[in-house]
Amino acid sequence: MAMPRRRRIDLPALQWLWLALVLGGFAAAGSLHFFAEYRAVEAREYERLAVQAAVIDKNLAQQLAATALALDAIRREVPANAAAAGQLSRRLTAMSDAMPGVRALLYLDATGKVLASDREQLIGQRFDQRAYFQLARQGGDPKALYVSPPFRTVLGVFTLTVSKVVLDARGQFAGVVTASLDPDYIMPLLDSVRYADDMRVTVTHGTGALYLSAPTGSQPPPATTDLIAQGALQPRHLGMDSPLHVTVARAQGSVFAEWRRHVGIASGVFVLVGLAAMLSLVWYQRQIARLATARNAAEQALEQSEARWRFALEGAGDGVWDWNMQTGAAFFSRRYHEILGHTDGEFAPRADEWMQRVHPDDMPEVSETLRCCLEGLTPTLVVEFRMRCKNGDWKWIHGRGMLVERDTAGQPLRMVGTNTDITERKRAEQELKLHRDELSSLVANRTVQLEAAMQSLLDAHDALAQSEARATLSTMIASVTHELSTPIANSTLTAEHLSECTRAFATQVAAGRTRRSELEAYAATMLEGTTLMQRNLLRARELLGHFKQVAADQASEQRRQFDLAHEVGEVVAALMPSLGRQPHRIAIEIPPGIGMNTLPGALGQVVINLINNAYLHAFEGRQDGLVTITATAHGETLCLCVSDNGKGIAEEHMALIFKPFFSTKIGRGGTGLGMAIIENLVRRTLCGTLQVRSALNVGTTVEIMLPRELPEPATALPAGQDQPAELPPN
Repeated sequence: MAMPRRRRIDLPALQWLWLALVLGGFAAAGSLHFFAEYRAVEAREYERLAVQAAVIDKNLAQQLAATALALDAIRREVPANAAAAGQLSRRLTAMSDAMPGVRALLYLDATGKVLASDREQLIGQRFDQRAYFQLARQGGDPKALYVSPPFRTVLGVFTLTVSKVVLDARGQFAGVVTASLDPDYIMPLLDSVRYADDMRVTVTHGTGALYLSAPTGSQPPPATTDLIAQGALQPRHLGMDSPLHVTVARAQGSVFAEWRRHVGIASGVFVLVGLAAMLSLVWYQRQIARLATARNAAEQALEQSEARWRFALEGAGDGVWDWNMQTGAAFFSRRYHEILGHTDGEFAPRADEWMQRVHPDDMPEVSETLRCCLEGLTPTLVVEFRMRCKNGDWKWIHGRGMLVERDTAGQPLRMVGTNTDITERKRAEQELKLHRDELSSLVANRTVQLEAAMQSLLDAHDALAQSEARATLSTMIASVTHELSTPIANSTLTAEHLSECTRAFATQVAAGRTRRSELEAYAATMLEGTTLMQRNLLRARELLGHFKQVAADQASEQRRQFDLAHEVGEVVAALMPSLGRQPHRIAIEIPPGIGMNTLPGALGQVVINLINNAYLHAFEGRQDGLVTITATAHGETLCLCVSDNGKGIAEEHMALIFKPFFSTKIGRGGTGLGMAIIENLVRRTLCGTLQVRSALNVGTTVEIMLPRELPEPATALPAGQDQPAELPPN
């Protein structure tokens, strides 16, 4: 029975499906994220609006409570006759002056006539048709506080009036005492809670009539387009017949403007990424198609050239073998048989035929080399081993091979190669080794003496470099410590001043003598002091950050990976305090992204010594010195240049600058060791080279060539040797 054919997977379609799933997943995750952010913004804004509405409610409630108490006091002083009305008016005037939130106080008799008022022009007028009089007369409850709808007074002021009923000794209606609230007193409260320009605050009567709004002229906001927080002001203990509604609102467009901007940016990025991913997939699939076509053509060309290849190798005297790893079958050419003394076809066509003839001592190396090639660790098989001939002798073979075919999983399928007889070459190498051993024994004693002398010199160089590094580190520590003392001292003095201000303010609060101006002055002092402390502490942290890594690198001889621009910047920042307040400048013109894997301590010591040399020698008598540090990467090599615009080096001194203890300032701050230590660090420690160019009254440039990846210690060049020594000519 025929086996059913496996359905071939349409790989391009599957790739498009995966891309769609990934993009859809990102879109869904982004949508959920922004929806959650929308809800969070909305909740935060509602909470903030509610707090502002509560502030207004609390302040208005206190104002109404104080007004109600004043009205109760007036009721108790209502005169029994007209002669006492003048005295009551003076009393109302005094109370009005003491209550900035009240514009007018009135006492009306049962007919609505004003008998007493803090405003003389209102006495004698009748207001029996006013809502505040009608509400009180109709209600008749002496415990109630009647709140009239807002109206415009005869004096032209738009206000809101609260009133209480006055009863005579028989409990009959005898009049009304009223207080008109001053809108000019309440408006600053409404303005104070507006933390955004688009924010609107309104106070409306229970009937829906608008009393006050901020900004002036705005109407109650629509709930469909604004975020609104409302509060109903009607404290139970005041007995208000109608509540006052406080509304605080913001336009949704302003609240969610930043959120919409984020959504727009994220959507744009998502669209661009999606387009880029789709274009990349199209390009990738086209490349795969071209590679498949090229592979088919290459396989056909390989089959056509295989016969020519075997013919050429046979003509060169090499034995050819071809190993099919799926079946274990092998092909051995005629020359392969002849090298081992066999006739063509005498071997069985199996791979284990050659393994049985390999010398037992060479088998481990052959097996390991073959394993590395099959696993892809090495591109080709190259190994030298011995094979047993037909007569029992051993011949040296140079075997070479290459994998020419793998399956889709990467498993090896076929390997071809050649065997070359190198027995004569091995014999010649053995004879050459004997002569070389004899020569080595003759010079061994002299070599030991030379190495001992060289090692003593190198140890002295290393000790000198370590001493200079420790001296530089000590100077940097002292300078950074001095620089840190100023911001820390400033912070301490500021903290003491703030503590004194706080104790003084606490004393005023305890005595109950705190005014708003004093509170604002205290807040301003605290803000200014904390800002100053923060600025000084940030300066101290910045100094410590610069010095921390540089000090660690100077004290360590371990290599690590780092960005050159960042490392040089840290070294220069840590060095600046030790340079004092000299007028010279240091410019770092190193592009970011130049990675290094070397010794940062040694490299930092080189930069420090070059800068110190420029400050000590190049800028003598100058006020505009400039040290410029540049770097360029050329593959795995770095070119680091340190230049100055100083007085330059005299031509007769150029040949002496790297000699220890040579200095034009011996006894005046110069030790004569700076450039010698720099050369030792560059050549021996960092495995680099350096070159100095100088012109009088123009400046000096030190050009250093370094490997970006520090080689192992065995490959480092000795001091003074830039290239490997050449053998003398024959």
